[in-house]
Amino acid sequence: MSTKKSIPSKIIREFTRPIKQLFRFFLNIPAIYRDALRYIRFSNVDFTDFRGKFHTFKEAMDSAPQNKNNRGEYYKDMLLPSVEDVLNQMNTRRVRQTEYYMFFWLNMIAQTCKNRDVPLSVLDFGGMYGGHYFSFVNTIKMLDSNNPFAKKLKWQVIEVPRQVEFGNKIVKALDTKNLHFMADIMEAKAHNVLISSSAFQYIENLFDLLNNYFRNADGGGAEHIILTDFQFTNKDTFVTLQNVRNEFYTPFLIFNEKKFIEFFESSGYEVFDIWDIPFLTNLKLPFHRDYIYSKGIYFKKQV
Repeated sequence: MSTKKSIPSKIIREFTRPIKQLFRFFLNIPAIYRDALRYIRFSNVDFTDFRGKFHTFKEAMDSAPQNKNNRGEYYKDMLLPSVEDVLNQMNTRRVRQTEYYMFFWLNMIAQTCKNRDVPLSVLDFGGMYGGHYFSFVNTIKMLDSNNPFAKKLKWQVIEVPRQVEFGNKIVKALDTKNLHFMADIMEAKAHNVLISSSAFQYIENLFDLLNNYFRNADGGGAEHIILTDFQFTNKDTFVTLQNVRNEFYTPFLIFNEKKFIEFFESSGYEVFDIWDIPFLTNLKLPFHRDYIYSKGIYFKKQV
């Protein structure tokens, strides 16, 4: 009896399957249209956008639109503002929403250093013009002329040579002894904290660079590593191509979160805190449905 009833149900399922597939296709048309539009307009956007999945940096750059309109290649070709414009912005710069937790933990570490009478020294990887430095001193109000702890603050920015040259002009204009710029992470003096906001993703051989840093850095590397604005996937690590405000194209790494954390754990660090950044939603790859999400992580050296 049950067998006779099952035969019509099988027929119904077979009959409705193509209808369901057709229905799903029509539901996906808006997404396909959006992806096609985003793919086409990639070379003519005034904001940061991404396109493609690749295995290497070279593959990503080879895919860049041929009509580059004299745009740069890689981060080194970013357009630079004037020193005066930067200083005007920095005097009022506050903590960005995506960097709140990074500065929260940096403030906690600063208070601990102060209580122990240990100078705070920060290594800012990819810190551009020193924006994090200005955010820190403006928001937390550390630089008080009567505060001996603040006078000992050292902030070292690691950047590409062109940005270092520009940063040194800012240091000269400010006549400050707290802020320093350099191009090689191995040139950095001993420091308590390493911070980075969306900068590791531009380094092709990141783990090789960090392995060298962990082994040979002055002072043995940072006790605290705080990373924010970091894009991850739960699939294999891959490279995408980024168009940065129509200024330049550059490869951009999307790391597998589990393997990324395992690398730091194998290097003697543990995850002290980890947080989601749900409002970072601009990284969507046309025609790819990989789940890409943003997080921040605070690694602390194991004792």
